[in-house]
Amino acid sequence: MKFFNRKGFMTLLQVAIISFVVIVGILMLLYPDRNGHSGGYPFSREFVSALGMTKTPQGIPNVTNALVFNIFLGICMVALIPFWVLRSRCISKSPVFQNVALFCCTIFSLGILGVALTPYNLHSTMHNISVYSALVIGAPGMLIMMLCTGNGYYLDKLKNIVPFTIIAILACEIVLAALQQAHVLKHRPLYPLLQKFNIALFLVWLFYELNLYRKRLSGIL
Repeated sequence: MKFFNRKGFMTLLQVAIISFVVIVGILMLLYPDRNGHSGGYPFSREFVSALGMTKTPQGIPNVTNALVFNIFLGICMVALIPFWVLRSRCISKSPVFQNVALFCCTIFSLGILGVALTPYNLHSTMHNISVYSALVIGAPGMLIMMLCTGNGYYLDKLKNIVPFTIIAILACEIVLAALQQAHVLKHRPLYPLLQKFNIALFLVWLFYELNLYRKRLSGIL
């Protein structure tokens, strides 16, 4: 029963990931333009956080859509915390790595929860603090999970490829950010597109991790 509950929880989180993608897509389609009509979301020039603002930059009300986005995002982030607890216990290097990874990933969830609680148009400073704290503290925790988990958890051919591919991607993004600072690239659309790419990358990785944990519970790993 204990394992059944955990497997069911992993499945529920996977369903939540798929639902989140669908909801975000729908909210983008419903996002009001300057005349209040749907279909006004500028995909390449606006951040995902715009979906959680109670008003668009043009002053058009977006309250209902913002509530849907923020409530669902917040619930998903809180629901992830038990998974971080379970996943951190798979780290085999030492209890220190387990605790650091759990702390970092929990801060990630709480940071994104803070994003949901502080729409950018109402609390821009706290919104940005929540975003940056989640990214800066959360990323190392996820890397620790990938790099310090014992043999037999990941497929041998993917054990080193996945984490180092992600590190390479982050290095490329640092180069792109440096080019933007040097005014070689424009802030928009660079950062809105990078944000969406990173969100997609995180969701794919998380879905993969949930699937691996379900296999572990089934005795496949």
